Amino acid sequence: MNCKPTDRLTWIAALLLAFAAGCGGSDETTPAPTEGNSETASPQAAGQLPKPAAPQADPESAAFPRVEFETSAGTFTVKLRRERAPRTVENFLAYVDQGFYNGTIFHELAPGYAVVGGGYAEEDGQIVEKTALVAIRNEAANGLSNKRGTIAMAREEKDADSARCQFFFNLRDNLDLDYAKEEENVPVWQTAGYCAFGEVEGDGLRILDEIAQQPTGSRNGMDRVPLKPITIIRARRL
Repeated sequence: MNCKPTDRLTWIAALLLAFAAGCGGSDETTPAPTEGNSETASPQAAGQLPKPAAPQADPESAAFPRVEFETSAGTFTVKLRRERAPRTVENFLAYVDQGFYNGTIFHELAPGYAVVGGGYAEEDGQIVEKTALVAIRNEAANGLSNKRGTIAMAREEKDADSARCQFFFNLRDNLDLDYAKEEENVPVWQTAGYCAFGEVEGDGLRILDEIAQQPTGSRNGMDRVPLKPITIIRARRL
């Protein structure tokens, strides 16, 4: 993660590889979680996500669910785009509804770039990885762009269909992360993009910009970790 901001491609590749490090992907250095090593092991062992609560009857709420993030740095809401990324939204809401994100931290801050969360908690002064559920298929080809203020799913750099629990908020227009048309002799993971699936509402971007400016350092082998934990106290569906 010690990339020079001016080296755009190296910066993006290194940062997004770090994004996915805690979501239990298929990389051989990250063994798949097994039953018994986490409270969430049972649904994962069955290979299924828990079924989210039924959406409200209101068409607006069904198509555009809203999630409130109550954090130690402020509270903001995110409007999700189910009509563009149905699989991704259902996956995200499954984590929200089971309280998975409660007590997790924003574990990587890149000012003017992104704020990353969803995969780690802090316990007794140590950063602990949370056990994620099954990976989902990439829906980045949905017409949504990784523009400033959007929320998107993190994934492993070389596996397009490896998104699980981690997400990031774009603090600038990160168009390099968008889906691109497949090209001959170009690996799919290079063009698959990162799936944007919602937008921050109201004053949320100001809060996220302030979060990104907090001092960071290296901890537990991870870079750009806030020196003072910034915690998601609760994420809940509105």
